[in-house]
Amino acid sequence: MLKLKYLLIVIVGFLLLSSSNIPQQADISINDIFIIKPFDFSVLGIDSINVKITDKKLPYVQLLNKTGSQLLTLIIFPGNPKNTYSRFRVELNNNTEDNKNIKIKNIEYFKTGKGIKLGITIKKLKELLGREYIEKKNKNKIIVEYLIKDYKKSQFLKYYNFPEYHSKYIFKNDVLICFEYGFTYP
Repeated sequence: MLKLKYLLIVIVGFLLLSSSNIPQQADISINDIFIIKPFDFSVLGIDSINVKITDKKLPYVQLLNKTGSQLLTLIIFPGNPKNTYSRFRVELNNNTEDNKNIKIKNIEYFKTGKGIKLGITIKKLKELLGREYIEKKNKNKIIVEYLIKDYKKSQFLKYYNFPEYHSKYIFKNDVLICFEYGFTYP
């Protein structure tokens, strides 16, 4: 009964948080997996998932695209309901020989709800997410970050009840090679 109640609250909440209330610089999904919304992995043909825990990191789940070239990390915050994730990270998979992560056979590449995927340019990212960003240069890489942190003014943050949302995009030679987005662990 509690699960049904939680599911109804989530569904009603998503209906109330229409796309017009999601800030331009925020993305809330990747390949139909939504932030803070339970996801049924069986729709991807996955019977069970392996939650990994390391000493200094939050628990996480890792999946590969069908070729094994891209790695999706779904980050779990303490207190999250089962199969619910608060941050997403996508990067090139450099460990293609010895990787025990699950390959999703029907996903060619990981793509966010706003169309962000590995390989896009900085110009394309800024077209999708707007120009309110911080840009840093680090050796041969450019890092573009977006931050939403004014809880009092943000319906988006209030809806999810998190103090801030942060996204980070790493480019090398004007090509997106890694990105991470979602809420900041309090």
